[in-house]
Amino acid sequence: MSIKRNGMKAIIISVVCLLTGCANSPIVISHMSPEELRSVDIKVLCHAHAAYTKNPGYFFQTKPRPPNKKIMAELLRRDTEGQNGGMPLFTDREWRLIGTRKVSVGMSEAALICSWGLPDSCGGISHSSYGPTQYAYQSCEGYSSRFVYVEDGTVTDFSVFR
Repeated sequence: MSIKRNGMKAIIISVVCLLTGCANSPIVISHMSPEELRSVDIKVLCHAHAAYTKNPGYFFQTKPRPPNKKIMAELLRRDTEGQNGGMPLFTDREWRLIGTRKVSVGMSEAALICSWGLPDSCGGISHSSYGPTQYAYQSCEGYSSRFVYVEDGTVTDFSVFR
């Protein structure tokens, strides 16, 4: 019964999102067909992956979820087809970091987004024309902040404050 109810909630939210302009929301992405996922931007796809596996409270979940099979299949398809200039999308090391939701200097910006997602409304992204882009992941309750610096598509530094 609760599976049907959660499935119905997801459908209702998907319809509302489509009607109100949040077609790139993680819940909408997670319900796309494999054919539709082929046209999704890599950052949007990675954010949906991270949001889907995030901590409890997202997507009506009570505990962290395993990756969405369709999103993961699309990420793997892009990786094996060498859609990164003929190279794999992520290195083996980046795949391990994504799987454990960790960040490290040297990983790609796309791997960062697959691991941690995009900052929510309490954080943000600051672009600079002379320095690195800053991703600020801040707790809305003010308990912790994580800052990641990206330059030329690569994580150059990060810090975590609790």
